[in-house]
Amino acid sequence: CFVMTTYREQMELAAKAAGLVGYRYVPECEAMMRDRPGSSLGYWPGPWNPRADSGDALRLAVRAGIWVHPGEHDEYVEAVGVSTVYVPPGNDREAATRLAIFRAAVEIGRSMP
Repeated sequence: CFVMTTYREQMELAAKAAGLVGYRYVPECEAMMRDRPGSSLGYWPGPWNPRADSGDALRLAVRAGIWVHPGEHDEYVEAVGVSTVYVPPGNDREAATRLAIFRAAVEIGRSMP
């Protein structure tokens, strides 16, 4: 079950699942930005937003151990982490895939201490 939280909280939980350290949420960008130079774990050179950037979403899936699978008949995208997340693809399968990864990562981050 996907618990509703603010977008900021969701981004922070997804960043936690990815192991990002030294990042903070910047509302103007709707992204996580590096807080301090030299953060070695989870370094991304610019804004980090797996909801909007396919590269960020893929790196998030790899780091968080999320398995992504398109539906057999293109009716959904499935992301498996702590829980399974289904997202109907609509007209944009890439956006649906990013959203499924993001939601799975939020649940992983929520389950972490």
